[in-house]
Amino acid sequence: MMSRNRPRHLSRNCRISLMLILAFLVSFFLLSACSLLELNPSDRPAQEEELFIKPENGVYLNEVESVRTLILAMDNTDKIESIWQHIPARQRSEISISLFVSYVRILNQVLQNDVVSFSEATADETEAMRLNISRSVPALSDEADQSSFWYIITQDSNNRQDRFVISINKTQDGMPYFSADWVAKQSFLYDYIRLYFSALEEKNSAALYDLLHQQQFINLSSYEQATLSRVEGLLEYYDEFSAVQLRAYRIVELLPGSARVVQSNLPGGSGNRTVSFRESNSVISVSERIPQLLDLNDTEIRLSEELSFRLESITRRLQSASTLPVLGIPLDIRILTDDEGIDPNEVTQAEDVNFRVTWPGIHIDAFGSFDTGALSFNGVIKQIDLFYTDYETLSGLSVGDPINYLYIKYPFARENDYLIRGEREGIDFTLAVQVESDYIARLTILSEEAPVS
Repeated sequence: MMSRNRPRHLSRNCRISLMLILAFLVSFFLLSACSLLELNPSDRPAQEEELFIKPENGVYLNEVESVRTLILAMDNTDKIESIWQHIPARQRSEISISLFVSYVRILNQVLQNDVVSFSEATADETEAMRLNISRSVPALSDEADQSSFWYIITQDSNNRQDRFVISINKTQDGMPYFSADWVAKQSFLYDYIRLYFSALEEKNSAALYDLLHQQQFINLSSYEQATLSRVEGLLEYYDEFSAVQLRAYRIVELLPGSARVVQSNLPGGSGNRTVSFRESNSVISVSERIPQLLDLNDTEIRLSEELSFRLESITRRLQSASTLPVLGIPLDIRILTDDEGIDPNEVTQAEDVNFRVTWPGIHIDAFGSFDTGALSFNGVIKQIDLFYTDYETLSGLSVGDPINYLYIKYPFARENDYLIRGEREGIDFTLAVQVESDYIARLTILSEEAPVS
């Protein structure tokens, strides 16, 4: 019995083993199949989803759709080519794919936070931007007149929103398109800004000089000296900035012909400041409002190498006894008053009043006394106005000088509205310069008494 049952028992065990082996193999293949079905997206064959804005009118993208297309490209830089190809051909016939990609990258670098919405500029804002572009880049005047302007709204992690303006070019028929010249001008300014702040960060005076020295003047020597003076002034001012602070700037506006940059996180926690860039005939000028300190030598007026007046002095007085022998008989002596009941022509003498004495090319305001009949006057000088080239300050500034002479000494005079201020012994002084056709047309020196303690 035992011997007959043994083969049958072995046969059943073999069958069980075979079933287990088959079950294992089936499970293995099933698991393998499942693993193939659960591949990561990067492991699966590429099947790129196409992203594009479809024209509602079936023909071309309208203005809103054009803005949305730009935002879509910004959010999907890996699919820019596909987005580009879905823009109707006649709307991108002027611009190459490389220039379109460059512009989208600029927008991504400028707009550092998430885009949450967009809106159209007001009529007044649009008119101002059109006029600004037309003045800066006359070649784009026609395109500016046909363009609309839109604000892209971004929001940071603190829910603070900022807006950045972009433009949509349009044909005379009103069809939006991407202009190559328009984008190229923006790229030109953007590259300049990056080079400018890079040179400042690296304290590279040669690079700064090359960036600022872009045009030729009749008086080339004085222009070069003024450019060198500006470079020195920039490096001195930015010497207080750390590398992190120098990089902490934001381009808040970038249009053909003009751009504005805001610097934050300034040394000493002094808030924000703005640096402006403007292009004219392919020459870029930079506007930096950097304080200028008045050299008190420019409060001293000389005539024919002879000392005439010095405001920066305890004895800064206008006296007929010392002045008449130098300047001669004045053209006019009159009281200065805001009192409508007083006719200055009828007042021939007074004490403790503001009065003015005028000679050819110069008039001087003082506080004190005067007597027109006796040709006598004595007072503390408050202001001197120069109109002729005969007079000059002790440092050599004179009416009629090229404006570069002023910039050599005060490289940021323009940004300070041509008002250079200083102080000594509690008295404030101001040098005001009037400029006409790149020449000094008038010099005014003012002083204010120290407040009574």
